[in-house]
Amino acid sequence: MSEESKTPSIIIKGKTPTPQGEMSQDFQRPNHPDFMSGSELTKIEFSGIRENSITGDVEIWTAGDLRFHMDKKLAEKYPEKFAEAYGRIFQIDVGLINVEER
Repeated sequence: MSEESKTPSIIIKGKTPTPQGEMSQDFQRPNHPDFMSGSELTKIEFSGIRENSITGDVEIWTAGDLRFHMDKKLAEKYPEKFAEAYGRIFQIDVGLINVEER
């Protein structure tokens, strides 16, 4: 725990066993917003859309503030709902957002 944040950070690092019982190469968690904790995103004032690797939610962040989150499967099923939230947050006419089905 750092003195600055007073909250613990989760850092995954080390060797992991392979199915053959050997130790793999060193593993370190990727330094990418999809793998950061909420407190880390707040600290770096993250802005953007990310997929939370723990909850499976897609999230919209602005300046370190989580503004919206939605289950990824629901966002894929109802992309217009995610687009509406995006439009509200960024004050964009959702009619101008091109929502494509995959």
